[in-house]
Amino acid sequence: MSTTHPRPTRARSALLHLNDWPLGLKVQTLSIGVAVALALGLSTIAYLTASDALQAQAESSLRADGLLTVKGVDAWNAAQL
Repeated sequence: MSTTHPRPTRARSALLHLNDWPLGLKVQTLSIGVAVALALGLSTIAYLTASDALQAQAESSLRADGLLTVKGVDAWNAAQL
């Protein structure tokens, strides 16, 4: 049993030939591609920057809470001794 592949239609074949595209369509396609690449790049940069900032904030908060706990335990020990 042989499988036959449908031949590409004229419209599908025309899509593959960029030289046949109207100038407006070329500009529009280029603009959309640049916009998508820019959006992905800026989103990645924003995510990485926010992640680093949140990590630093969490570490600072843990240090502050740890210092508060140490001072509380030291005060309790001084009061009991």
